[in-house]
Amino acid sequence: MIAEGFLAKSGAGFDNVIGAIDGILIWTRMPSLAMAEYVNVGQSNFRCHRKDKHGMNMQAICDHMLRFLWIDINWPGSSSDYMAWVTSSLYHNLVSGAQKILEGMTLIGDCAYVKKPFMATPLKGTRRGYEDAYNYFHSQLRTTIERAFGVLVHRFAILRSPLSIPLPKVGPLVMCLCRLHNFCIDHKENVCDGVDGGNWNHLNSEVRRYQEEEGGSSGVVQLTRAGGRPSALLDNGHHFIDAERHRQGSDDVHTPMDAIPFLLLFRMNYLDVFFTFFLCLLFH
Repeated sequence: MIAEGFLAKSGAGFDNVIGAIDGILIWTRMPSLAMAEYVNVGQSNFRCHRKDKHGMNMQAICDHMLRFLWIDINWPGSSSDYMAWVTSSLYHNLVSGAQKILEGMTLIGDCAYVKKPFMATPLKGTRRGYEDAYNYFHSQLRTTIERAFGVLVHRFAILRSPLSIPLPKVGPLVMCLCRLHNFCIDHKENVCDGVDGGNWNHLNSEVRRYQEEEGGSSGVVQLTRAGGRPSALLDNGHHFIDAERHRQGSDDVHTPMDAIPFLLLFRMNYLDVFFTFFLCLLFH
């Protein structure tokens, strides 16, 4: 059913996608020194330097309806998506065979992830023609997880300002929000109401207080007055900063998506012939 849902959204007829994966930074206040020592992680490791704020790296997989199928929050904000993924229990279970994806099906992720029999990633380097088309249609479905993140953050305004709860409670809180998010989708409660004036002022004050404490940082999520919507997603940090030397990927690995670029080539050639014939008839 999930593959059929992605198929309906695919402009190229991709019929073997069962989930889109990506990471998002769950924004938190800088943990105290005592809390950092308690979780045995240095304070600086919680800062995502690209977004210039603190938080936790959340990995998530969603389906075509934007429902979260799996989430994992175990790494601080400076960690790459790759490191957070390859150390997850789901990854190890898929690699070892303890868990399996249906034959012929695959997850899709961006270049932060590596090609595996269960993971299809974009083709590397600058591509043209049918290979560029493949990357485009791959991205078309992959952005489903970005939309899921956007709906989650818009639906639960608590995620639009830094969480002020102890770090061990961040994971359970976000897990609950994701389950509520799925519940709302299952019951077709897809309307995300705006934030009223009082709550908007509270969110804005939290953001400003965070900026003041962090020396007037300009990289934090800004809120628009119209409904208190975030003007930018709570995006994650560098993809490879802590893992480039340890990334294990090879073009020799086969995925269920390998044949698709060549199928696009034949489709494009067929269309070229069709339009050439059409133009000949038109100007004859």
